[in-house]
Amino acid sequence: MNATSFISEHTAEYALVRSLVGVLSRQFSTIIPIYFWATREGSSIAGRGVGQQNVRVITAYARRPKVVNPDDSIVLMKINALLLQAGAAGLDVGIPVLAGVPLASGLLQFNIETPCSWFHINGRVPGDRDVEIRISLSGEAQDSDSSRPGVLGPLTADDLLSIVQSEARAMPWDVAVDCISSGEGGIGGFFFSGYRPFYLVLPVQPGREAL
Repeated sequence: MNATSFISEHTAEYALVRSLVGVLSRQFSTIIPIYFWATREGSSIAGRGVGQQNVRVITAYARRPKVVNPDDSIVLMKINALLLQAGAAGLDVGIPVLAGVPLASGLLQFNIETPCSWFHINGRVPGDRDVEIRISLSGEAQDSDSSRPGVLGPLTADDLLSIVQSEARAMPWDVAVDCISSGEGGIGGFFFSGYRPFYLVLPVQPGREAL
C-alpha cells in the first residue's frame, strides 16, 4: 500500500503556525501570521497600517504527513519540485522558505500542540524532481542529507532562529508585498502555482536592523 494523507495542508497549518511562532517568539517580540491575499493583506489600507516600518518575512509551506496505517511510527513528507524552485527564489529576495509537517500518524493524534518538524528549502536543484523524507514521530529523519539536496533539516529551534537572523532581509512593506505577489523576479510565481504558504511577518524594531 502507498502512504496517503489523513489531513489537508490547511489542517496542518493549525499546528504549524503555533509551532513556528513558539520558536521565533524567543527572539522576536512581535510575529504576525498571515495568509496572503493581494486585495486584503496586500491592499493599501494594510500597507498604511505598517507605515514606514521595515519588516522581515518568512514563508512556510504546510506539508501533510502521509502514512500507510494510523499506528505507523514513521510519516512520509514530500517536497515537490515547485517548492524547491520557490526556495531558490526566496534566497534571491531575502525571504527564507520553510516547509513543516506535523508529527502525527492518525487523526486522533493531531491537535494544535502536535510537535512539528521543520525544513529549510535552501538550494538551487537542477531538474524536475520531488524529494521524499521519512521522519519518525520523535522527529528524526530516516534518510541522509545527501539524498535530498536543497532541503536542510529537521531543524532545531536554534537552527530556525539562525536562518531567520541570517537570511530574512529587512525591507519596506511594499517591497515585501511585491516579492510575494509578483511572478517576475520574485517569489510570487511559485507561491501562486497551486501551493499556497502562510507567512510570518516580523516587524523590525528601531535600532535593530541587523540581528
